[in-house]
Amino acid sequence: MPKWLFSLAAAVVCAFALTSAADAQNRKVTLNFGLSYVPIGNSPVFTVPRAMGFWAEEGLDVEIQHANGSGPALQQLIAGQVDAAVAGFPPAFSLIEQGAPVKIVASINSRNIYYPVALETSKIMSIADMKGAKVGVLSAASSNVFWIKSTLKKHGLDPENDVEIIAVGAGPQALQALASGQIDVLQLFEASYDQIEQAGHPLRRFDGDEEFNKLAFTFGVVMRQDTIDNDPDLVEGLVRGIAKGIVYANAHPEDVVRMHWEYYPTVKPQGVSDEEAMAKDLPILKGALRNHQWAYEGRFGWAEPFQIEAVLTTLHEFEALKTALTPEQVFEPKFVELSNDFDHDKLIAMPPKQ
Repeated sequence: MPKWLFSLAAAVVCAFALTSAADAQNRKVTLNFGLSYVPIGNSPVFTVPRAMGFWAEEGLDVEIQHANGSGPALQQLIAGQVDAAVAGFPPAFSLIEQGAPVKIVASINSRNIYYPVALETSKIMSIADMKGAKVGVLSAASSNVFWIKSTLKKHGLDPENDVEIIAVGAGPQALQALASGQIDVLQLFEASYDQIEQAGHPLRRFDGDEEFNKLAFTFGVVMRQDTIDNDPDLVEGLVRGIAKGIVYANAHPEDVVRMHWEYYPTVKPQGVSDEEAMAKDLPILKGALRNHQWAYEGRFGWAEPFQIEAVLTTLHEFEALKTALTPEQVFEPKFVELSNDFDHDKLIAMPPKQ
């Protein structure tokens, strides 16, 4: 029996308690993140709404909690231990397929950040050139395996026979595998590539590939169905705070780096001056801000139906999902317009936080 079933009663009780407090100012809300820390690239989502008071303006006092992966974060959400989770979508799809009462209320990225790279000196100039390549991924269970297999197939390659997929982990371990020639292609995520280049290894990024960018519906805000139905103001306020955080960060990136260091001092580059630390973190933040185009267009949280279908179809094709889920089963788009209802120009013109 699915784990979520045992905790459903507790979640329902929690939902009623939250609803009764809906009119209270600065109401306590817990937002879970599927990592044990908050990287600088995620500061617009987690740090800015708190530091600038955007969630407080919605009457929310948001506490950020952490989990060791999207799966545990989502289990805590289903159990009613947190109100919302920012997590990868494939584990959410799997739970929805099993009948778990959760749904995505906002997609955070407007493009796919899980694209492949090769060293700039590599002979691999395109996806099609990856025939015969050794492709490094975080682990055999990583969702990146499905994205690279799908894209290779669409470029005329056999993902089972034309490449060798190797688990190389992340961080220095992955860099060593790429730099030493153990692998030819690395398939992780954008922030890790920024760090690799800062370490002196220029990369060729295949981030403009059309097939990869169809697979952009991979990461965002997940909430329980009872909260969506009974407490829409909570959903709207939480997501609008994130949208404001992203728009503000795009206008004031250096200020955001500093406020992130204040909230999370352990993520600040160590052993260097503030100027050197800024030189390291600012490009990473600016790179992450390229992934939020819809927020700047006043439609943060949106996902094109073809992008949702592309991700669901890929996971079904490679048997990560047993059934063909529909976009309506996994995504609730009704909060997009509401959560973007604020004065963008006024927010951009705000002075940096002192």
